[in-house]
Amino acid sequence: MNSSLEALPGNRNEVVSHEARPLRVLLWCPYGITMSGGGAGLNSQRLYQAAQHGQVHVTVAHGLDDHPAIAGFDAFVRIARLRKPSRVMEHLVFLGRSWLWLRRHADDYDVFHGIDAFEATISPAAWAKRRGVPVIIKPANQTSTGPTRSWRRLFHRPWFRARAMARMDGIVAISQTIHDDLRAKGIPADRVVKIPTGIDCRRYAPLSGSARRAVRERLGMPADEFCLLSVAGLRPTKRIEWSLEALVLLAERG
Repeated sequence: MNSSLEALPGNRNEVVSHEARPLRVLLWCPYGITMSGGGAGLNSQRLYQAAQHGQVHVTVAHGLDDHPAIAGFDAFVRIARLRKPSRVMEHLVFLGRSWLWLRRHADDYDVFHGIDAFEATISPAAWAKRRGVPVIIKPANQTSTGPTRSWRRLFHRPWFRARAMARMDGIVAISQTIHDDLRAKGIPADRVVKIPTGIDCRRYAPLSGSARRAVRERLGMPADEFCLLSVAGLRPTKRIEWSLEALVLLAERG
């Protein structure tokens, strides 16, 4: 891959490298790119694992006590401990060490890719942006872009986050709802792009009839029983109850 940086937004448009080297990505994912990081973390893992060999050099900045090594990623940097749910002192320490770490290392990267739109990502993203690093943010859902009920609300942080995101180089919205929410918060239209979460069709493909029957038999399910599978956390934002209510309506209507 020719690593010309001309396609990157921000001040670094002026810097063009004609050497063949990987794009240096700082993947800022406070809760990691494993199951602890939720769908957003896992999706970012799949994204960079799909890159061609030598195309990117990805460093993951996180707050886990022990992040496992994952194929396709070059380095894992623990900034400071950060657990769910957020704790005030942990959050403050994480932010303080983030600022110090970025002062020393931000210039080592071509792009800052922030996962989610909470404080632990947006403040570091703003600091990286001030140092001239192009910043891309991917909110996990509408909740992460909106007001928070935690201690951060006392300091008008939802307002700060919206204002900071408006200055980022790009925001990826995975749904029309998130796209509309970002626009309503004043994010310029040319900074928001809607890219639904992708699926690897080579890995997730419909089974043949015989394979499906074999799986049902292994799971102890009748061959003709209707089955609904939801691969998601039991959270209000997933609206699992809507699916259950819809099934009741279908059963009532025959």
